[in-house]
Amino acid sequence: MKMRTWTTTAFLVIVGAALAAPAPVTAGAPTELVVADSMSGANFQTYWQKTVIPAVKQVLGVNLRYLVTSDAEQIQKTKAWKPGQGNFHILFAKSIATWVKSGVPLETLNANNVPNSAKILPEFLKSDEGVDLQGKGLLYWRTSYALIHNSQYVKNPPKSWKEFYDRRGEFKDHIGLIRPDAKSSAAWRQRVVFLHAFLGDKMAMPMEQLE
Repeated sequence: MKMRTWTTTAFLVIVGAALAAPAPVTAGAPTELVVADSMSGANFQTYWQKTVIPAVKQVLGVNLRYLVTSDAEQIQKTKAWKPGQGNFHILFAKSIATWVKSGVPLETLNANNVPNSAKILPEFLKSDEGVDLQGKGLLYWRTSYALIHNSQYVKNPPKSWKEFYDRRGEFKDHIGLIRPDAKSSAAWRQRVVFLHAFLGDKMAMPMEQLE
């Protein structure tokens, strides 16, 4: 059973300076860039530190300094920057929509200054959380959530989230979900997947009415 009902996205943005195209470092090009990460959980942090940073060093000759942070903290710090100054260059944002709405100057990114962005479907770059991105962020990854089952034990799997909910008694004590207070964003996204599928347009209601 695979019910693809919800997708998640993460965006990279460039603050203060656009990256050059992937090519060997030339005279005058930056040799060190600071990456601020407000999105990743423990696994992705390890991926950055053990895989991405060494690969960038090997291919581009650029050192990446990696900073784990939050959107709220960095937005306030960035607004206080003096012209030409700052403490990071690239942001792996938890909410690109929040950054675009914040008024912080962000570089416009496109296939001219980030060639690989030409491989991304245009509709994935237009908006996030209902906010027009104005070319200020590039998709870093996109995932789909699914329900999976062991066909040895589940012979008649539900065909929708609603059916899954209606038949929840059959699966009592056999459903695995990530704790809602876990670091992984899947912890709360799993609940959002279910609520969107089961409540539909009602999710747009004010919280007090939704409750």
